[in-house]
Amino acid sequence: MDSFEDGYRREILPVFALNGGEAPFQALVYIAELELDVPLPNAEYKRLILEGAKHWKLPSLYLSIIEEIEAAG
Repeated sequence: MDSFEDGYRREILPVFALNGGEAPFQALVYIAELELDVPLPNAEYKRLILEGAKHWKLPSLYLSIIEEIEAAG
């Protein structure tokens, strides 16, 4: 992602696994910088993000949030 996207910073943060994860583990995460007037994603980018979210079985609420994002064009 470092060479593909700008506007993010990398951090290592503690995260908890779903389904009973008791102890946190350290994960590399990307955090978006606050931007104003961000252009809409194109349809292909949105499709790829949604496909990845489904592949990794992210919660249905999260999928519905992605699906609601308007795409350019």
